Formats: sequence, C-alpha cells, structure tokens
Amino acid sequence: MIVELHLLQSVPATELGRDEGEGPRRATFGNVAREQLPSRYLRRSARALLAEQDLALASAGVSTRRLIADAGRWIDAASCADDPGADTGDLVREAFYELGLGLASGELTPSVAFTADRAGERLARFCLENREDYADRATRRKKIIANAADPEQARQDELALANVKTAAQQREAAERVLAPRQAIDVALFGGTISDEDEFTAEPACEVADALSTHAAGTTAESAELAAACYYRYARLDLAKLTANLGGDRAQAERAAHGWLRALVRAVPDARPNETAARTLPEVVFAVVREHGSWNLVNAFLDPIAGAAPLAGSARRLVEYFGQVRAFYDTGEIREVLGASVTGELPLERTRQPATLDDLATRAITAALG
Repeated sequence: MIVELHLLQSVPATELGRDEGEGPRRATFGNVAREQLPSRYLRRSARALLAEQDLALASAGVSTRRLIADAGRWIDAASCADDPGADTGDLVREAFYELGLGLASGELTPSVAFTADRAGERLARFCLENREDYADRATRRKKIIANAADPEQARQDELALANVKTAAQQREAAERVLAPRQAIDVALFGGTISDEDEFTAEPACEVADALSTHAAGTTAESAELAAACYYRYARLDLAKLTANLGGDRAQAERAAHGWLRALVRAVPDARPNETAARTLPEVVFAVVREHGSWNLVNAFLDPIAGAAPLAGSARRLVEYFGQVRAFYDTGEIREVLGASVTGELPLERTRQPATLDDLATRAITAALG
C-alpha cells in the first residue's frame, strides 16, 4: 500500500537552497523559471524531526567511521575523552574484520557505516565473544607486517588469515552488530552499512524536489533570497517499510505516522537568525493507494499568476487531481484525505480531517487496514 502526500506551502523571503552561483536555486518548468527546493534539504529536515519524536523504535540512524574507537572505549570502560588501549584497538579491528566489512585502519572503519545507535557497544560485545581468537589473529597479523619484505605479499598473507566464523555467521553477526534496519530513518530513507557490503535498505519513501507553482522572482531587498508558494510531493511504500523493519507491522505503523508528521513539517533552516522562515503547509492531501503514484506537479505546468498564488494553487491542484483521477483511476485508490488550514477543499469522496494527527491516523489506518 502507498501513501502519497501533496503539499502546498508558502515560504517568505528566505534562503532555502542555493545554486552554484550562490543565488536562489532555480529550475525551468513549463518553459518558465521556478524557485526550487532540493529534496535532500527536505529529507534532512525530516530526519532531524524524526529524531525528536518518541516512536518507540530502536533509534535514529548514526553515520560514523569511529566504531573501532567507540567499541574500544566501551571495552576499556574509559571516558569518551580517552582513546582505547593499543591491544584493545587491535582486538576490535579483528572483530570488525570478522564481520566481513573490510580491514579497519587505526580507529577508522574502511568507509562510513550507517547504523542504529549503540553499534559501538554491540561491536564490543561481539568482540568479547571470541576475544582469544581475535587476540591470536591480531598477534599473527603483527608478525606478518613486521617480517614482511614485500608490502604486497604482506597484504596477501594478511588476507589469508583464517576467519573465526563462517560466511553465513559473519553476515548474521554484521546484521546483529550494526543493525541498520532498526534505525527508523534508514528504514524510511534507505542506507548502506558500507560502500562494498550487501546490507542495503532500499528507501521506503520518495521525496521530490519542491517547485514554485508560479514564475520565479526575487525580493526587492536581496537577490539572494526568494519567496515562493511551493508544491511538494512525497510517497511512502508501506510494504517496503515493513520489510525494512523486519516484518514488524507495529513498528512500521509507528514509523509511518512519524514520517507523515515529519514530512509535512519539514523545512530547511538556512539562515534561521535572519529569516526564520518556518512556515507550515497551507494545503495537505494524503492519497492512499494500492499501487502506483501520481506526482501532480503538472497542475502547475502553466504557472499560477496573480496576487493570491496560494489560493490559486489550491484551486488548480484540486481541479487537476480530479481530472487525473477521472482519467486514470482503475480502483487502486483506497482513500483521499484533504485539508486546508484556512478553508475547505471540495474534493469528491473525501473526508476533511480537522487536524494533522487526525489526517495521519486516518491515512495510515486506511493503508494498513
């Protein structure tokens, strides 16, 4: 089941995204320049808002290369200001290598690891499960390096050192230690443990760049700032989200609620001390469907003109949604919920929730029902 969000949001003069020329980010659409808000800024804001919510899930994701140091400090029971002992560091590096994710150098993993919280502690516990084996292999590795005349041969000898666990056990251990899919933002927005591993959570949600519904313009005060009424689109695949969370339907439901609330409220905070452009969407549509997706940005292919772009955009969006639905709908739409902060939206076969929480509850219930 799919949940789609269609939002209209008016933002005053601010700097939400910049192009390479250091001016407001623009895109041509309908042969007209539009203000553009890149999706990565919206995703970043949504992830930050997710981290503030109590979703009774494992954690927000952590992006780090310092798992070796974190695990070493846990083992040595030292403060965060202290570095792990040399022997402990060797031990943890061997345990990390046992996960099949490459050979760490110093305190840094070969690439950025995107994990659930407390991965350092889990790596430390994994290390202690076979401490003697890893200590022995660390000693043999040191001897190979010390006695090597040819660095390439030493590298080959290092790679030939026997693993403690089988390949299947390594994969299970990597999933257990790094637990990337327990992180709600990884389950929602996707992520990988490393550049070379197989552990990838495909994103359950998509977020499009936001475009102004009208032609781009600049403020009189500064060409660096831009004011616009943006059309925003995002979709969530509930089946993929549930799969990313290990099939836990209750976790998926909580994550979906958090995603909807966070996406609606997401807005980049560029130059907050100067512009504080923390507006909220005026119009929110939530479409629940069995499959497919309709990005309705083509409603604004012909740019909105006039002194009331938000009201004009709302009317245009409602009209275009009805046209697309009449032409394409084959029964895959299960529910349509629409609400405006300042007025009603005459959508057919829809209920208009009184609050965002009500809209979220109805949409997610329809998707999971």
